[in-house]
Amino acid sequence: MTWLEEAKKLPIGGRRRVHCCQPRKTAVLSRNGWGYHFFCFSQSCSRKEDVPDQGRTLSQILSTRDTLTRLASSDWRIPEDIDLSMSSAPLEARSWIYGAGVSERLRLRCWVGWSERLKRVVLPCSTPSLDADGAWQQVPWTARAVLPGMKPRYLPKPTIPWSSSEFFRTTEASCLVVTEDILSALRVAAAAERAKFPLLTWSIHGARLSPSCTARILDLSPRAVVLWLDGDKAGRRGAQAARRSLMMAGVDVRIVQTEKDPKHYCNDDILKHLEVLTEEKC
Repeated sequence: MTWLEEAKKLPIGGRRRVHCCQPRKTAVLSRNGWGYHFFCFSQSCSRKEDVPDQGRTLSQILSTRDTLTRLASSDWRIPEDIDLSMSSAPLEARSWIYGAGVSERLRLRCWVGWSERLKRVVLPCSTPSLDADGAWQQVPWTARAVLPGMKPRYLPKPTIPWSSSEFFRTTEASCLVVTEDILSALRVAAAAERAKFPLLTWSIHGARLSPSCTARILDLSPRAVVLWLDGDKAGRRGAQAARRSLMMAGVDVRIVQTEKDPKHYCNDDILKHLEVLTEEKC
């Protein structure tokens, strides 16, 4: 069996060590969204080969379409094969989660895990909680692609009534912090909770504040809304557009503009950015 035949058996994002020119395994097979790769680490060899993927087969395309159809008609239950231990998750998934500053305790608390069937990181759209019988309630969820070449990025796309993700709601919270992505909302919520800062955090899954999210904010009637979207051009435009919409409805709106996404700051820096904007209103 050639190295290419073995590499084609790997999942996207997978890799494994194989023999090449030495008694020990000095070569690595890998597969990503671009194709298949072979590289030998031996200095006497340094063999390297790359073969592009010629595209998905018809059966793979149909399998993906069937998965999308099932998810679109599902009742939003978290996938049964979710791996909360992350033992089956590839390096890309673990790097994406822990690189955003999500601690192991926070990840387990919020059911952030890996689905081998979907090949995606499973993210909650609200904080899991216990029902009256002591059982964990099902929460809306989405799955994020972290492997190269996988589309769409989110599966399924969060829709009404979960057009925003909400974390760590408390009765004392009177201010709302809005972020783009779920991990940023988790990080801000966890930092605020740890400092006993009564904040409610939402993720709006993008840089645009939808009409349904705007209506929910008006129903919530917060004392102040902090828009902390990503620091790119789309995030800055989205924050200004959302500010205009909310201010026209009489909402006190503040904007935090940072170079990095909220999830890429430590807890102390997160609170430092928020205290200046919320101490007078919350």
